[in-house]
Amino acid sequence: ILSQFLTLGFSIADMVVVGRFGLVGSVGAIGATNTMINLIIVLFLGISTGAGVATARALGEKDAQKVRDTVGTALPTAIICGAIIASVGILASRWFLTDVMKTPADLLERAITYIRIYFIGQIGSIVYLFCSAILRAAGETKIPLIFLAMSGVLNFGLNLFFVLVLKQDVAGVATSTAISNFFSAFLILRELSKRTDQIKLVFKNIGIKKERLLYILKIGVPAGINSCMFHIANVIIQRSLNGFGSEVVTGLSAAHTLETLVANSAASFMHASMNFCAQNAGAGKYDRVRKSAYLSAACAAVVGLVFGNLMYYFSPQLMRLYLKGPSEATVKAGVIRMAYNCRYYVLVGLMDSFTGALRGIGYSTTSLIISVLGVCGFRIVWNYTEFAKTPTLECLLTAYPISWALTFVASFIFFFFIVRKVEKRAFKGEL
Repeated sequence: ILSQFLTLGFSIADMVVVGRFGLVGSVGAIGATNTMINLIIVLFLGISTGAGVATARALGEKDAQKVRDTVGTALPTAIICGAIIASVGILASRWFLTDVMKTPADLLERAITYIRIYFIGQIGSIVYLFCSAILRAAGETKIPLIFLAMSGVLNFGLNLFFVLVLKQDVAGVATSTAISNFFSAFLILRELSKRTDQIKLVFKNIGIKKERLLYILKIGVPAGINSCMFHIANVIIQRSLNGFGSEVVTGLSAAHTLETLVANSAASFMHASMNFCAQNAGAGKYDRVRKSAYLSAACAAVVGLVFGNLMYYFSPQLMRLYLKGPSEATVKAGVIRMAYNCRYYVLVGLMDSFTGALRGIGYSTTSLIISVLGVCGFRIVWNYTEFAKTPTLECLLTAYPISWALTFVASFIFFFFIVRKVEKRAFKGEL
């Protein structure tokens, strides 16, 4: 959870600095880029999840060669993914923000400036995420947290320097984030190269091993597509939201950044559950697979329920703290979004725990299908049916909690029956 907070801290630091010290509308400009950033990056974040699951599975099987091959394959894969992200983000930003997202004209140029610089820094970010997934698969979560903290301090300091001293506005905060991403990548690569256990990064072993790459992609690509489909549905909803004007977009953008703290806190248990499920599936201990998933779901539900409702309760104050002199329309829009999202993040925790557990035991495609139908499909249908009949902000946001509930129920049912089936096959010696 703390690592997720620090990751989001980069985005929040950007928003706070430009919201308090930058030009009017800069928060909306950065917020307008969220959907494109998420849509492109989450595909490759899913592949980093595959690297973590592959490492955890190999550790559970006690196969040292598989572990070494996975670590050696992960780094070049991360660099390639980062380069693809940077290229697509730079080349497609204007078209996406203009033609797809219908970004308000007064925010467009600043949004394009921010997103192009931001995507360059994603090469460092993806390298960090792949390497931290490997460390977490081996049970090491403190070191990635420490490195994020160091990068977060650097990011905030550079934000102030670029905006207050150099007057760079959105370009300054994007540059700060990019520099911080490369700094965290350097730190985590140095850590992996200094380790003495099985996950040590030996530079002569760096190279793509076909069998390990295919397993990483088997788990990671469906996970990435899963997240992409979430954001494709959100692109459609965000396009509808943009129709409410720049004041409302600014309030919704600020609220989105704040509520993501709640969502990612609950989802942190999903990442832990995924690694536990992968290691124990590799060791054939399916009773622990079930226990890991159920405990993860319980913890995530409590965090989502408590933290989400606290965030909603203090939403007016948070909105005014976050933005400099926001209009009442901006604050109202943000509070409405939190009412329909934050109060129901208990459902997000439950949903993520079981979709993550399915990935951990190797059923990433099943998890993808459930999420595509339960979240993406439902939201798209809702946008073109219910919202078309009642085009209000409240009606549009209602799609979120309903889609989470549907996906949670489906993922739980599939997890329950799949684990029982796989356990029986293992008992008969078929696996």
